[in-house]
Amino acid sequence: MSTQFLEEWILKALTPQKLRLYLGHQGWVQVQHRNPNILLYKKQDGRVGGKVSIVVPASMTLGDYDRRMIESVRCLASFSGLEPRYLAQQLAYWDRDVLRMRLMTRSGDTSSIPLEMASALIAQLRDFVGFAACAETDPKPFFVKAGGIAKEFAEQCRFGHTFSGSFGLTVESPLPLDPNMQLPHVPSERPFPRAVMERIAIGFVLMEEAVEQDSLDPLIKNYTTGFNANMCEKLTDIIEASSDQRLRYAVIWSPEIDTKPDLVRKQEFTLHRPAYEALTEAAKALHKEDEFEETTIVGKVTVLRSDQPPLHTDEFEFAERAITVQWEPKKKQYVNLRVALPLDEYRQACDAHKNGKRIRITGKPAKEGKFWVLSNEHDFSVVN
Repeated sequence: MSTQFLEEWILKALTPQKLRLYLGHQGWVQVQHRNPNILLYKKQDGRVGGKVSIVVPASMTLGDYDRRMIESVRCLASFSGLEPRYLAQQLAYWDRDVLRMRLMTRSGDTSSIPLEMASALIAQLRDFVGFAACAETDPKPFFVKAGGIAKEFAEQCRFGHTFSGSFGLTVESPLPLDPNMQLPHVPSERPFPRAVMERIAIGFVLMEEAVEQDSLDPLIKNYTTGFNANMCEKLTDIIEASSDQRLRYAVIWSPEIDTKPDLVRKQEFTLHRPAYEALTEAAKALHKEDEFEETTIVGKVTVLRSDQPPLHTDEFEFAERAITVQWEPKKKQYVNLRVALPLDEYRQACDAHKNGKRIRITGKPAKEGKFWVLSNEHDFSVVN
């Protein structure tokens, strides 16, 4: 991070209030000062055998606010033994964890990306964190469809500012922290949003291990703590939405809750073609971990698809025909299931769709790529 970009980021992301909260949590005590434009904080430091002090601008309206804020952050970083960049992140995100995604554009233009691409990336990121919440609530190999917890968690997250130096997006996950009740050096309980973000970070670590070891075992064997099939699929969707460009992810942790040391040390994760292949194959394997047995499907026909019109012709006899049935494998979790049908049954399905009736058919549901399909189908009938 360049000096200029760091200073711009500090001024954009920080406020005097956030800096004062951080100082209070770290044991700094405010003392009276005759200049109303500055706030003076002091803290006992055994290294110097006395107290040290730091000055903070009191308001963003001051004429020299920019210079004073940057000086305050650099001074505090030097005292704390932290990089200014890392300290600035702690100051800005003291009450939230942040997932950052950087798109490394091949064109070299980092100021913008196509609007359609941005829309797709945001939608896939939303679904990704939603499935992470589902997996944290119920660590299964895959979900037929995201549950209500996915929507609830995604609604709590915030879309943060974009950043330059390679186009980037941020998803902020607020933590239930009360600034008036937090005590210095007293670890907070691990709330659900932190557990979800840790699952995401662990999944990235396992993804990199799978690539380095040329083995799917790290991903498949650890789906209970990392990525499940849905999360793997959403990441591959993100790669496809980005036109197969290199992506880098980072997690910024709130300093108010202790984080696992191995997750803190790992600052950034790269999503590239080898990772895409590992995630794709891991998703397929995880779907097989919990395959459905032969099941009787009852539902409405929502889509009819055929290479030829369903007429009494020799051409239609050999045409490819399929229907899509709205299936409810679990309560209030609907999926669209594709079913290939012979000629007579396809015609019956057309009539059922026209008359608003449901169909019944038995077979084995399975996920193939991004679609659900029914294989070994038999005993087709139309029901009311």
